[in-house]
Amino acid sequence: NDIKIIINWHLFDRFNYPQNDAIKKLGGISVYLPISFHGFKSIDTLSKFDISFCFSKFGAAIEKGSLCKMRYQIIVGYPRDYSIKLLKPEARLLREKIKSFGAEKIICVLDENSRPDERWHTGHGLQQENYKYILEEVIRNPKLGVIFKPKQSKTLAKRLGKELVAIMNEAEETGRCFIFRETGRFTTIASPALAALASDVTIGCHMDSGTAALEAVLCGIPTILIDREGAPFSLLANKLKAEKVIFQNWENALSATLDYLNNPILFSDFGDWSNCIEELDPFRDGLSARRIGDFIQSLRDGFNNGLCREEIMERACLV
Repeated sequence: NDIKIIINWHLFDRFNYPQNDAIKKLGGISVYLPISFHGFKSIDTLSKFDISFCFSKFGAAIEKGSLCKMRYQIIVGYPRDYSIKLLKPEARLLREKIKSFGAEKIICVLDENSRPDERWHTGHGLQQENYKYILEEVIRNPKLGVIFKPKQSKTLAKRLGKELVAIMNEAEETGRCFIFRETGRFTTIASPALAALASDVTIGCHMDSGTAALEAVLCGIPTILIDREGAPFSLLANKLKAEKVIFQNWENALSATLDYLNNPILFSDFGDWSNCIEELDPFRDGLSARRIGDFIQSLRDGFNNGLCREEIMERACLV
C-alpha cells in the first residue's frame, strides 16, 4: 500500500517491535502518539519507535527508564488539550442542568474500569467504592451533585451489582446525578475534560494511571487522587501533598472534598498540582495537537520530496 508513516498509540502488546522493523525495511518511519500519562517506570510500556511524542521531559525520561527504544523524542505537551476550549459550552449546559435540580456544588468522579480477576486489574470491589460513597452522599445532601465519567460504561451495571445499581438509580432520579453512558467500541465517548469542566472538584480514583486526572487539572479544576493500590514510585506520589491531593481511602477523600466545597478559601491548597504541572506539561497552551500535526506533515513533505528516512527525521527535528 506504499505506506511510509505508521502511527500507533498502543504500547501494551507485542506488535510495535515488528511493525517498527517492517516499516524501517520499507524505508518508512514509525511514530508513537501518546494518549496516556505514565507516572513511573514500567516494563509494561517497553516499546520501539523511530519518533516518540512526549508530554514533557519527565515523560521522555520515563520512556528511557522503561528501556523503550525511541530514536527521537519530541516534547509536545498533552495531545488532547485543544478540546478544553471547545468543550466549555457543553460543560456549562450540563452544569446548569444539574444545578436546576438544587445542586449548589458538583463533584466529578473518574473511574478506570475493572475486571473480576484482581491479579490483572482493579477488582470490582474497588470500583464499587468509587460509586457507593458519593452516591449515598448525593442522596443524603440535596445541595450536592455528581458527574460520573466511567472509563467503560457499557459494563458498569454488571460490575457494580444489583444493590449498588439500585442506589445509583435513586440518585439519578434526584436529577443531581449524571452518568456518561454513551460508549464507543471500547470506552465511554465523553472526555474527562467535559466532566471536569462541569464540576467544582474532580476525584481521580486511581493513581497508577492518572491521565484523566491530568486532563482535569489542565482544565483548571481542583483535582485529587485516591491511591488505594499504592503507587509509591509515581512522580505524583513524590510531588503532590498527602491529604491535600492524595488520599488513601474514599472516606478521607470525600470528607476533605466536602470541607473544601463548604469553604474553598480556607482550603485553598486542596487539589493543587501547581508544584509539578510544569513537569507534566510545559506548554499548556492548547496547541499540542498542532505541534504533532506540523511534525508529521514535515515527515510527509520529506517523503514527497524523495528524501531518505534518516534525512527526513533529521530535518523534521530541526524545524
